[in-house]
Amino acid sequence: MADRIGVGIVGAGGISREHLRAYQAWPDACRVVAVADVVEERARDLASRAGCDAWYTDYRALLARQDVQLISICTPPHLHASLTVTALEAGKHVLVEKPMAASLEECDAMIAAAERHGRLLSVVFQNRFHPDYWRMKALVGGGYRHGGPPLSLRRVGANHRHGRRPPRLRHARGQR
Repeated sequence: MADRIGVGIVGAGGISREHLRAYQAWPDACRVVAVADVVEERARDLASRAGCDAWYTDYRALLARQDVQLISICTPPHLHASLTVTALEAGKHVLVEKPMAASLEECDAMIAAAERHGRLLSVVFQNRFHPDYWRMKALVGGGYRHGGPPLSLRRVGANHRHGRRPPRLRHARGQR
């Protein structure tokens, strides 16, 4: 399919597998064509999972590909701003993991680069369409005020499944 979006994933750590899974859920719309990570083994492994044979240890090689229109940035947060701006300057659309960047100035630079190059920039926020958040929005938007305007809203229990700690919390506390 000629009109499928070619996707490149930069950063092949844990969250990249979720990005890959999401792209694979839409095979008529997109396909992952290349992966880049500074750790060769991780880049090669994610490319294999994606069913593509293009993997790089230098993300600039991925950006040079004409069959890549969208970059998923799945790197540690301190790299988000520089990678995003570079990808936008290379003419790619960008989906960047959260947090968007380390400072407001970096976020502004990312937005300005997207506008300057006429490309889309989106930040991952996977819960924006979750029914619990829509309900909270409806309550607040509908005028529900108990003791004044809300200062913050939180979905209780969002990080714990069935009373068990998520794996990263278990490992951090020495539990298995």
